[in-house]
Amino acid sequence: MKLRLVAVDLVSAKGLVLVLFVSGIALPGCGSSGSGAKEVCTPGATAACICTDGNSGAQSCASDGTQYGACICSPAGTGGAITATGGAVGAGGSAGGASGNGGSLGTGGGATTSTGGVSATGGSAGIPSGTGGNSGTGGTQALCPAAQTCGTACCGTDETCVIQSGVTHCAPSCSTSSECAPATPCCSLLEPKNGGAPPAKGGCTNDTGACRCTTGGECSSGSCSPALAGTTPLAVNTCSANDGSPYGGCNGLQSCAGNTCCVSDAKGNSFCAVICGSGTTCTGGAQCSNVYTVDSLSSCSSTQETCSP
Repeated sequence: MKLRLVAVDLVSAKGLVLVLFVSGIALPGCGSSGSGAKEVCTPGATAACICTDGNSGAQSCASDGTQYGACICSPAGTGGAITATGGAVGAGGSAGGASGNGGSLGTGGGATTSTGGVSATGGSAGIPSGTGGNSGTGGTQALCPAAQTCGTACCGTDETCVIQSGVTHCAPSCSTSSECAPATPCCSLLEPKNGGAPPAKGGCTNDTGACRCTTGGECSSGSCSPALAGTTPLAVNTCSANDGSPYGGCNGLQSCAGNTCCVSDAKGNSFCAVICGSGTTCTGGAQCSNVYTVDSLSSCSSTQETCSP
């Protein structure tokens, strides 16, 4: 640290010259006030002084320049803010689920405890308003949309509700079994809610009884054909036996039994469809049409109509 050297001539009664070396401060210049008394400082000027607690204060020169007043020190605690503002109030916890359980803990806002003002020796501690949010009660509890309600659970938008072995639970949604993970490889065909066609999406499970498929390559039997509601073919395919039964497979040399003939759909799946026309009608909501292509090895003519969804 550099020391600033200031020389002030103070003439004593014996004419001695004292040289004062002052570190860090400069004493104001002196002169004659014209009143007879010697000026030691400039009237109204201020100079630094040391307080009893070691901090810096200030003192003012008297109006006649003969002396400095008392060292004025800041009162304890006035250096900082009287009350420091705490952190932001913590956000409320997330809404509880349909079962009424509380949501996750809310995150606290700002610091847990705010400190006093800068360099304040006696400033009050800040208000600890940055504590965590309420546990699950911070906001209104959200209701589960009816379409996502699954027993006491609320399924996500990418899940569907399934009942497996009497247990209701949420499962990943799927359209075909190739979309499912190895642990739950079957895209199960779901039961219609109010009769008619099954839901547009299935659910991935480990129950391989009725797995939705797009082609026979997803099925161990190699046969993928329209699912049945009783005897009525539906607009979704499931893995089936390659046995020549109504809407069973007719791959390879397998022939179709009864009033059926081997046809192919737009995906190239071969199965036995029920023959219709000439007084023969289709059951349920099936229609008599030629949307399926009659296999060239089939006993049916190429223009034969069959029951389709």
